[in-house]
Amino acid sequence: MADQQDMNERIVLLKDTVSLGQEIETAFLSKIHTDFKDRSPYDITNKEVDNYFVHQFLRNALEHASSAITLAENDFSKPVWLIARTILEGWFYFKSFVNNRSPGKMNPITQKWRCFYVCQDYQSVRKSEGEAAAIQMLNDLENRIGTDLVRQAEREFQDCQNEKSKWYGQPTLKKLIKVDGDTSLERFYKSVYSTYSQVQHWNPVVVIATEIDPDMALIGIVHNIFRMLLHINDFYDLKFDDRLQDIYRRSLKQLFRETLLPEVGSKFILE
Repeated sequence: MADQQDMNERIVLLKDTVSLGQEIETAFLSKIHTDFKDRSPYDITNKEVDNYFVHQFLRNALEHASSAITLAENDFSKPVWLIARTILEGWFYFKSFVNNRSPGKMNPITQKWRCFYVCQDYQSVRKSEGEAAAIQMLNDLENRIGTDLVRQAEREFQDCQNEKSKWYGQPTLKKLIKVDGDTSLERFYKSVYSTYSQVQHWNPVVVIATEIDPDMALIGIVHNIFRMLLHINDFYDLKFDDRLQDIYRRSLKQLFRETLLPEVGSKFILE
């Protein structure tokens, strides 16, 4: 169990990471000369979809992390673990996106992600208004955004009929990681994902416990957001290297020495 001083230091670190993330978000949007506020995937062109994906994942991760800070400050440790699991899962998807990213080509991960949005709309209308209305919705979408995206969504997700489909196209997150072939993700999955999931799955020991240590959850949240920020900074050349290195120098190597992951990268090796 981390003592109060250690936990306070990690909360401060997470606050600083989120604050830096918000600055990077602003710089990223300025760099691509785009504001995605209130824009749905139907308003996003093929050229914009990768940037849109990056923004949505970053924005949501920062919002989740801000919630974790409030919870940790008020001694609600179990929900912090839930948020850590959510952000970790987001990192798995984002890292898969990074691994498949190639300048000038639309990423297959973002294609599936946007196509599934179409299918979810279809399923929602089908449940509430019936099959005819759902088909009409797809026809209307073809007129609005063209046939390519709608047809691709139908191909990807079996005519959008299968309500058990998952947007990333694999039956389990573990299989997605194996297919992606990133061994660092596999190690991370094995080392911490099941631990975070104990709260999610109502493990009796965790349910009965009056207190659990938020330390590992806070560590994971910092790590996953940091790695996301590292990619965005590098890919879009946002010039936040010194600020990111400061976050790393302050705490990351110490926090990960016992439990977590591969090195963040040679550019952040401590002296």
